[in-house]
Amino acid sequence: MYATFTHLVSYSSNYYTYQLSKVIALDFFGQFDPKNLLDGPAAMRYRRTVLEPGGAASANTLVKNFLGRPQQYDATKKWINAEFAR
Repeated sequence: MYATFTHLVSYSSNYYTYQLSKVIALDFFGQFDPKNLLDGPAAMRYRRTVLEPGGAASANTLVKNFLGRPQQYDATKKWINAEFAR
C-alpha cells in the first residue's frame, strides 16, 4: 500500500467531487422557495434547463443555464455559517 499511489486517485479525488456537488446543490437550492420546492418559476426553470437536456450538455453548461451564471460558493458559505451557529 505504501509503495503505490492508488490512495491519491481513489478516495480523495472522489471526496472533492462530492464536495463540489454539494456546492452546486446548495447554489441551486437557493433559487427555490424552501416552503414549496415543486412549484414556482425556479422549479419549471430547473426542469427546462437541467432535467430536459440531461446528458445533451455538459454539467457545467447545465449549471450556467439554470443559474444564469457559473456556480458560486456563497450558498455554501452561508450553509456552513448556519451549521456552526447552532
